[in-house]
Amino acid sequence: MKDAKDCQGGALLRPWLPMSWVNRLIALAVVALGVQEAWIGNYHLLIWWLTLPFFSPRIMDECADALGLLAPL
Repeated sequence: MKDAKDCQGGALLRPWLPMSWVNRLIALAVVALGVQEAWIGNYHLLIWWLTLPFFSPRIMDECADALGLLAPL
């Protein structure tokens, strides 16, 4: 079992933004496309914003840790 200090220390080292510039540009394009489409009144493309957490290393690591705790050894 992990200590609380280990979990907190690891969380501080993991960034919210994607690591590579390619993933950052993809995430920025998703945000820009959603804002642009919402600006003109088309809200259907805002569904792409649901993909943004998949670009965050911190969120993906937290999900992997949670799934690891649920999986039997």
